[in-house]
Amino acid sequence: KSACEGLAAYGRKAQSEIPVLCASLEDQNFQVRAMACYALGELDSAEAIGPLVERLEDSSHSVRARAVAAIASLGSKAEEYIDDVAQVLDDDIEDVRAAAALALPKLGESGHSFAPIIARLLESPSPDSRLAALEALSNCGRHGAAMWDEILEVYWNDASLAVREAAGRTLTSIGKEDEAFGAPPWPALEPISDH
Repeated sequence: KSACEGLAAYGRKAQSEIPVLCASLEDQNFQVRAMACYALGELDSAEAIGPLVERLEDSSHSVRARAVAAIASLGSKAEEYIDDVAQVLDDDIEDVRAAAALALPKLGESGHSFAPIIARLLESPSPDSRLAALEALSNCGRHGAAMWDEILEVYWNDASLAVREAAGRTLTSIGKEDEAFGAPPWPALEPISDH
C-alpha cells in the first residue's frame, strides 16, 4: 500500500512503474488495489485505462470508487469507456454511484449526455450522493441545464440545507451556462434550519 502511495507522489516521473501498479490491481488486499487505482490515476497514463475499467467490477466498493475516480482523472483519454463508467451509476453502494456521477462529465462531451441518469441521484437518500449529482450536473453544460426543473425541486424541497444551497449554486452555474435561462427566478437563500 505505501509503495503505491509513494509512486502516486512521483506522478508522471513514475511512468515506468505502471506495469507494477497494474499488477497490484490483482492483489488480495483491497487496500492495495484501491491505492493502485489512485496511483494509476495520478500517473495520467492511457496505458492504465483497461486495467482500471476491470476494477469497476471489483468486490470492494472502495476499489470501485477509486477506479472510477482514476478513470475520471484521465479525462477524454478514457472517453471510449464512458459506458462502462455509466454502468457504475447502478452500483449498490451510494459512494460508488456518486463517484460515477462526478466522473462522467470529466470524460468529455459525451459524458454530459448522461445528465438525466445523473439527475436520478437527486432522489437518493444520501445527501452526499445528492451533492455529487448537483456538482456533476453543473459540469454537464446544456445537458445539465436541461435538468433545471429537477434541480429547482431540490432547491425548494430538499431536507438538507447543504443540498439546497448546492442546488442554488448549481442553478446559478447552469443559468450562466445557457443565457436562455436569464436571471435566477428564485430568492437568495436565507439561513434556514433543516426541515
